[in-house]
Amino acid sequence: MIAARSAHELRAYDRRDQHLARAEEADPSGKSFILMTGADLLIEERRYADALSILKQLKTSGSRQHTAALRLELKAEQSLKHWDRVLELVEQLDTRNAFDAAYSEQMKRHARIELLKRSVVEGRERFTANWQKIPEKERKDAKVVSIAAQAFIDFGECSLAGKIIEESLDAHWSSHLVAIYGECPDPDAVKRIERAENWLKKHDDDAVLLLTLGRLCMHQKLWGKARSYLDASLSVHPSAAAHLASASLAEIMERHEDAENHYRKAQELILSD
Repeated sequence: MIAARSAHELRAYDRRDQHLARAEEADPSGKSFILMTGADLLIEERRYADALSILKQLKTSGSRQHTAALRLELKAEQSLKHWDRVLELVEQLDTRNAFDAAYSEQMKRHARIELLKRSVVEGRERFTANWQKIPEKERKDAKVVSIAAQAFIDFGECSLAGKIIEESLDAHWSSHLVAIYGECPDPDAVKRIERAENWLKKHDDDAVLLLTLGRLCMHQKLWGKARSYLDASLSVHPSAAAHLASASLAEIMERHEDAENHYRKAQELILSD
């Protein structure tokens, strides 16, 4: 076994495999340990599918699967991005207290997020099914809600996107979610404006919130309020997005010189990034 690991370190993989085979011949009772060692070395070599094939032999042997083997399988499945299987393995390892609770939750959260992101291209029905599998507490997590809200907007479900953003923002503030909130106004945009203005009482220095209010007011053709909010956003933190929104508003109001000025400043900010 020492010789096998030494050969592996030297990238002499054929010689490594020969040593592993000889070790199994010399001590058939140690087959499980030898198989796990071989799988571990294949994972290091990034031959994840081959490693899983070896670990499968342990399952079919009829013996109780070692926690160490489950850990190796988890590592390989994570590398292959098989997130459904990752969730299953973490759950199995949880029953054996193999991980710290916080680390276990972190792995499961990551797997659920990846499944959610992947299901966007699989259509609304599949995406909604994965969204409903997300635990209640994670449905207010800014990163999870950001993915879900953007997907529902793409599916034409602006009202639903707005609802889950509102629930998340009421629990934990996120300027990123506020920006998405203004991307797809609800048919009853007045209620969104009222909700956003209520948030403004606690977050009056949030430039993104002010920009979102400006965009929502533009959608409702409340030109005066829109200009006030956009100007306030720029005074808190000049951004290309706010300058572009201000330029669009200036064009609508036929203030062409102001529009050109905002376009120029937006371009300067974009080029300076």
